[in-house]
Amino acid sequence: MNRVEGLAPGAGGVVRAAGGALELRVWGSYGLSDERLKAKAGLQRPTAWGSVALEAGREIRDVGDEPLITPLFNSFSAQELGRDYGDYVLEDRARLAVRRRLGGVTVSLSGGMERTQNVATVATPVTGTFRPNASLGAGRYWVGRVSVARRPWVLPPQPDVGFELQAEGGLGDAARYVRLRGDGRVEVPLGSTAMRLHGWAAWGSRDLRPDRAFVWGGRGPEGCNASVRCGGRYGAGGGAEWRLRVPFPELPLGSLVSTGGYVVVAPFVRGAWVDGVVGGAPWVASGGLRPVTGIGIEWLHQLVRLELGVDLQRSKWALLADLHRGLWTLL
Repeated sequence: MNRVEGLAPGAGGVVRAAGGALELRVWGSYGLSDERLKAKAGLQRPTAWGSVALEAGREIRDVGDEPLITPLFNSFSAQELGRDYGDYVLEDRARLAVRRRLGGVTVSLSGGMERTQNVATVATPVTGTFRPNASLGAGRYWVGRVSVARRPWVLPPQPDVGFELQAEGGLGDAARYVRLRGDGRVEVPLGSTAMRLHGWAAWGSRDLRPDRAFVWGGRGPEGCNASVRCGGRYGAGGGAEWRLRVPFPELPLGSLVSTGGYVVVAPFVRGAWVDGVVGGAPWVASGGLRPVTGIGIEWLHQLVRLELGVDLQRSKWALLADLHRGLWTLL
């Protein structure tokens, strides 16, 4: 559920042929409010060194590099409260992708055509009012990408660590652009506690597509005065979180499972700076570094997180609830 599609039921599957030498992955959905059919398909040839795939599709995409919330929570928030944390375009694409694993690192190269179009707010929430969806469509571009990433899928108590380096270039009917971004996460043990660090940096050329601008914030205390998200064509951000296990009453959940006899208390500080005008994009610059501090509490074996954060410049605070990031791709 989001404000530009409404409720969008969908389904997908994987078919393997030729003894597993070919894989066909398909997915489709239909928006009950925008009355659009979306679908994507990929024909992949696994090899000893990686894979080669032909991919095509049409889908609604949030313009942010990283999600702000568990998709399941965003659907509930949008439907019941009128709070949708995405900013969307309708993207059509067709590309050839080559992927290779080198140890724990995946190297990906892809090239093809992309077309993004504006989409309007068409759904109606149970309570509240949706904000308009910005006009972010950029038209048709030939796009090439290369990325080097180590992003293992983990659940607690394993630390959420990894990195990704991306380079992208696009050629449109009247413009061309280059886009670079890198981010990383690491967790350092400190006795019985741990320090979790994360950071990112990004740069885009002057003709960067509006749907490929770098955005930050948009949920809780993080954001800008003149728009929900800060955005631009270059920026950097990061943060640090000190994680301490504290004993807590354990509650049984049946004969085999319990809530765990501890919570993680995690004071944090984080922030970002974004600047540079992107033609056609509604985002405003952050006006320097935007610092946010607060405390997080994780319960149920670190799967559930409650967080109180404060924007130190605007004195804006928010209380947020969410699930562990390892569940975001599943829910």
